[in-house]
Order: sequence, then structure tokens, then C-alpha cells
Amino acid sequence: MDDVAASTVDGELESVSLVDLAVSRLTREILSGKSDPGERLVEEQLTRRLGISRAPLREALRLLAQQGLVEHVPRRGVRVATLSDRDVRELYELRDVLERFSVRAGIPSFGPRSSPAPVHRCRSSG
Repeated sequence: MDDVAASTVDGELESVSLVDLAVSRLTREILSGKSDPGERLVEEQLTRRLGISRAPLREALRLLAQQGLVEHVPRRGVRVATLSDRDVRELYELRDVLERFSVRAGIPSFGPRSSPAPVHRCRSSG
């Protein structure tokens, strides 16, 4: 069972709503690539597949739209969001910043008492 029906808060069980379960499952499907960008999400099919009524499904889709994972298309329904050129550029810029930070964070700083021996060992082994 992939979906969790309850979670614990302070040692007590807390039930998870149908909306939360639908958001969780649809998010997982979208991010894993099971649902393709631009793919139309048909309410009737989703309600059958998820085993929920339209009201919680519509609320889940509204929340997913707020997160940018789906788009409401007037008179067409809902579809999986697609990335624009700007979105892709921003993602690569963010990735660049994060990768540079992780490299800098992973390099030991050498003070007056530290030894650069680990760096020399890395260079000589490569």
C-alpha cells in the first residue's frame, strides 16, 4: 500500500483526508513521469482510479494548480503542467547555484593548523 491512511502527531493517530491522499498520489504520479506534461486529467477517470468522489478530487486539483503541477484550461479541464523555456532556464540557474554551493561546502577549509594532505591524496589517486 503506497498511500498512508493515517499519520502520527504526538503519538496519536491523525486521519488523512481524501483530498490529502489524492494530492499525494497525483503529485507522485506527475513527478515520477507517469503522467506526461500536457496530459489531460479527466475527472471521471481519476475518481474511478482513486476511488473518491468529484468534490475531494476537485479540491486536490485546485491545490495541485496552486503548486504549479497542473493547469486549469477553460472549457477543457485540467492538464499536467508543462515547463516554459523560462521555467527550464530558471531550473538550470538554480541547479548551478546549488551545485556550486555543494562543491564549496564539501571542500575542507585549510587553516594554519590543518593539513592539505587529504587533497594531495585525492589528486595523486586520480
